[in-house]
Amino acid sequence: MIVSKTNAEWQKIVENKDAQIQALYKRIKDQQTINDAQKKLNGVLQTDLTDTYNKLKKIEEDRLNAVRKAGIDA
Repeated sequence: MIVSKTNAEWQKIVENKDAQIQALYKRIKDQQTINDAQKKLNGVLQTDLTDTYNKLKKIEEDRLNAVRKAGIDA
């Protein structure tokens, strides 16, 4: 005996699957938004890190040059 579903039952199944698919699309979109924001923040942090590293190197060089000009070995 073959049990078949009515059109209303099939329609309900399709609607449930559509709702699940839409929820997954929304979740993917949210994840992509988060990913893009993290990439942007990482770029800003990398720039800040590079600037801070360059400032530190300049301070070290200035300090060493000041000591050398004074005639003291560092």
